[in-house]
Amino acid sequence: MAEGESRNENAQNEQAEQPSGISSINRLGALFAVSKLDAMSWFIRVYLVYLSVSFMLLGGAIPTFDANYKKALTANAFVACIRLHQRLNGNFGLSREHFQRVFQEDAAHYLLYSVCFLMQPIKIAMCLVPIALMALIHCVKYGYKVCDAVNVTWARSLLNAVATRQQMLFRLIALTEIFMLPVIVVMLILGRSTIVAPFIYFRYVKLRYYSQRNTYSKQVFYELRVVSDQYKYNASTPGLVKKAINFVQGICFKFA
Repeated sequence: MAEGESRNENAQNEQAEQPSGISSINRLGALFAVSKLDAMSWFIRVYLVYLSVSFMLLGGAIPTFDANYKKALTANAFVACIRLHQRLNGNFGLSREHFQRVFQEDAAHYLLYSVCFLMQPIKIAMCLVPIALMALIHCVKYGYKVCDAVNVTWARSLLNAVATRQQMLFRLIALTEIFMLPVIVVMLILGRSTIVAPFIYFRYVKLRYYSQRNTYSKQVFYELRVVSDQYKYNASTPGLVKKAINFVQGICFKFA
């Protein structure tokens, strides 16, 4: 009798769990159906984070992961195209005004970013940091909706951890993007970069500086200027270092 009752309870539990699982799948399907482009962007961003992290940790050590570098940059370009399509409402034109509007969008900036590094003859792991962090940040909002649809509570703590550190991550992204410019210049001098890469990336940094939706690049530039001024006017700073700071600041002021 006891064994029979146990079997009946297990069968009832399985029947109770099955509708719950089906309901979660239905809710998730309904969520994806509301906006297929948003769902596609979320999946690509999650995949982009995985590709970037796996390459930075295992690229070079395990040949299988070397291809993740270009895959990550391509995924970034793809999601940038989707976002640009959404921001422009699917409109396309060949006028000067249209292209000016296009390059005001952050998505166009990151499309240019991917193109710049896909053109490089060598892999630069550092360039994956901004796009991976940006993808991680943009995964959060839609990630909450996915958690609610499938009724997964443990994942919300991970999303909360990213959300509460959003400003810090944006600042880290801006700082990394700025320091990538001298890296590319040095690589050009060493013959390990294409000659057009510094010009393309300089254009990218300038677009980020004047971004209307993300002011962190301008803020980080200002903070770097304040710190460099502190060193420049410090009596203990060597004269050669002061001249170098003046030279770099002069270039930034000239092209800003």
